[in-house]
Amino acid sequence: YKSLLILFFILMMTVVAQDGVLRGHIEPVNGVAFSPDGRWLISVSDDLSVRVWDVDARTLYKELYPHRSFVRRVVFNLAGDRMVTTSWDGTANVFRVQGETFTTEARIPNFGSPVDAAAFSLDQTRLALGVGDGTIRLMDTATWQEVSLLVVDGLHIRALDFSPSFDTPILAAAVGFPALQLYLWEPDTDTPFAMLDFSATDLAFLDETTLIAVSDMGEILRWQDWQDEDEPTITTYEDVWFTSLAVYDDQIAAGTLDGEIYLWQDETLTVIDGGDPINDLAFSVDGTLLAAGTDAGTVRLIAVDRAD
Repeated sequence: YKSLLILFFILMMTVVAQDGVLRGHIEPVNGVAFSPDGRWLISVSDDLSVRVWDVDARTLYKELYPHRSFVRRVVFNLAGDRMVTTSWDGTANVFRVQGETFTTEARIPNFGSPVDAAAFSLDQTRLALGVGDGTIRLMDTATWQEVSLLVVDGLHIRALDFSPSFDTPILAAAVGFPALQLYLWEPDTDTPFAMLDFSATDLAFLDETTLIAVSDMGEILRWQDWQDEDEPTITTYEDVWFTSLAVYDDQIAAGTLDGEIYLWQDETLTVIDGGDPINDLAFSVDGTLLAAGTDAGTVRLIAVDRAD
């Protein structure tokens, strides 16, 4: 009887490990991110927790509670030694990551409004934070002090990203109500050089000159060479509400309110069936694993077959 019981638990653990779902959060998962070394997957949730998952073992390694309200986003710098979480408590928490240790290095002061979005510049000198008072705060990562303030015509910064350039990193912002616009800034400027009416729910740079964005009206936008004022390409999918976006090389993944994932690989589209609404997506460092944070409090893991 004891042997059968042990075998039962082993089989159950195997099923859980192989079903591609990480469970533990008791509220929606709002953000997911892989560490640049591929070792950790981080998930953040309305349950106030920041969870650190061992990617290879598919197990929970650590729980962190740096915030007093919903945790919205998590981002790593390129080196992987700094991780930042943002929250509706109006703060951002900076973790120093060393091996298996996650320690708070700085707590960026309360802005008085929710902090929904964050992005590191590629050279790691700047952290952009999207605040619910219609501002984007640029922080110096050497001191974690504010060095610039960008003002937009909206109270919800839905997403931020820097272009992958060391020389001239462009900052892009998806701004919600009432603006419903995309904004682009050049380095060290406080006035956007380009704006576009588009109800983006998420965005990401595919390369230095290509911005991808998705909307809640089933649209996917590709905006290239904006300096030449070229019109963006917009493709619309009927009865789709895109909620999230992730890119890796030629791969583009977009999550939906229906829980489906639209995956483009070199222009070939695959639709992955889902269930629960998807709030955020992230590719692993090698692009072979896709993590999806869901409204059900789970993290779905999808293996991605790469031809190369």
